[in-house]
Amino acid sequence: MFFNFLNEIKGTVPEIHCMIEAKKKDEALFTLMEEIRHRDDVVIIDGSSFSLKYNVWK
Repeated sequence: MFFNFLNEIKGTVPEIHCMIEAKKKDEALFTLMEEIRHRDDVVIIDGSSFSLKYNVWK
């Protein structure tokens, strides 16, 4: 659902900031980034940032 939202707004805003609400925020961020790292549609910027690849065919 999160990536569906990101793909819908891609190109309409320069960037988006999201906050993680979790008891173990650091662990949640590391887990999320590890899952995101395996996606083909993102470029990892750093340990907590990523960018969606632009699809010119969409």
